[in-house]
Amino acid sequence: MVKKISRLIGIVIIILILRKLDFSEIKEIILKTNKYYLVLGLSLTLVGAFIKSVRWNYLKRIQSINYSIKDSFIMYCVGILIGIITPGRLGELAKIFYIKKDGYSYGKSALSIVFDRIFDIVFLVVFSVLGMLFFINFFEKGIIMVIVSIPFIFLNPS
Repeated sequence: MVKKISRLIGIVIIILILRKLDFSEIKEIILKTNKYYLVLGLSLTLVGAFIKSVRWNYLKRIQSINYSIKDSFIMYCVGILIGIITPGRLGELAKIFYIKKDGYSYGKSALSIVFDRIFDIVFLVVFSVLGMLFFINFFEKGIIMVIVSIPFIFLNPS
């Protein structure tokens, strides 16, 4: 019963969103877009989602949650889609429900997603610092502040 109501609510939300879109304007914007950059952007987005789904699949396997890479990729993309159309990135919750549906606990499911997010944050911090080092002349004070603050962020007991 709850599943049917959830689906109905989801369909209603999608219809409400679609009614607000001006498809002629979207078509016009797409036609004006440089097709090379559009295809490149979409391709890189898919490659990024695939790499992240492989990483997530690895994290799940560590927990003895076994899915094919294809299934992990589909779940990851569904999570991204739901995250885009809902506030608060609720797409992550959709991935938990997919895993729970196959008999795994909510805690085990959520843990794989939490670790996946932690890897995203670590990746972002590392590449941000590397990027600032590349432009050290512009960000000298910023780099020093980041490097000094990192231990306080991760080692703060409160």
